Amino acid sequence: METSPSSGAPAAAAAVAVPADTLANAAGRGDSIAVQHFLDQGIAVDSKNSDDGPTPLIAASERGSLEVVKALIDKGADVNVKARYGLTALIIASQNGHGDVVRALLDKGADANAEMSTGGATPLILASEHGSREAVQALIEKGANVAAKTSSGATALVAASQGGHGDVVQALLDKGADVNAKMNNGVTTLMLASQNGDGAIVQALLVKEADVNARMNDGRTALMLTHDANIRAILVRAGAKQ
Repeated sequence: METSPSSGAPAAAAAVAVPADTLANAAGRGDSIAVQHFLDQGIAVDSKNSDDGPTPLIAASERGSLEVVKALIDKGADVNVKARYGLTALIIASQNGHGDVVRALLDKGADANAEMSTGGATPLILASEHGSREAVQALIEKGANVAAKTSSGATALVAASQGGHGDVVQALLDKGADVNAKMNNGVTTLMLASQNGDGAIVQALLVKEADVNARMNDGRTALMLTHDANIRAILVRAGAKQ
C-alpha cells in the first residue's frame, strides 16, 4: 500500500474519472433499457458524442440491435444522417450483415444507394462482401444499384465473387449484374472465382456468358490465374485459350 511521503499514512486513492453514459453509447451496447431511459428524459434522438461521430441509430445498427433500432426510429431518428467518412446506419448494418436491421432501415426510407465518402462503397457492395443474402435481397428489392462501383472499380458481384459467396453471386446475376464488369486493374469476377478455385461460382458466371478470355491490364486471364486443375478444365471447355 502506498503511503503519504510526509506523514507515512496510507495515501488516498486517486479519483478515477468514469465517463458519463450517453444515448449513443447505450445504443452501441444494444442496451434497450438505458436507451429508453435516455429517450424518456428527452435526450435528442440523434445526439452524438462528437460532431462527426455516429448517431445512436448508427451505433445500434453496427451492433445489430433490432430492438434498439426500432425504438430510435419510432422516436424519429434520421435514417440517412451521415457520420465520419459518409457512414450511415444502413451502410454499417450492411457491412456487418445484419439483414433484419437492413430491412427495418429500408422500410423507413434509408437510402439504398448511399456511398461512403472514402472508397465509394454502397450498402449492396458491403453486404455482398459480407455474404449476407438477406441484406442483399432486401437492398435489391428497394432498388439498390447492382452496377455501382467503388473507387477501385469493384461491384457487388466482384465483392461477392472474391468472398466466395455463391448464393449472393447468384442473386446478383439474377438481378442483371454485369458478369464482365472489370475493376480498374482489369480484374473480372471470373478471374477472382478461378483464382480462388471456386468451381460453383465459375460455373454460375459461365452460364451468364462470362468472357473466359478477358485479360487484366497486365495481360493475365482467368486460366493463367487458377492453380486448380478442375477449374482449368472447366475454363478450357468453355473456350479459354491456352
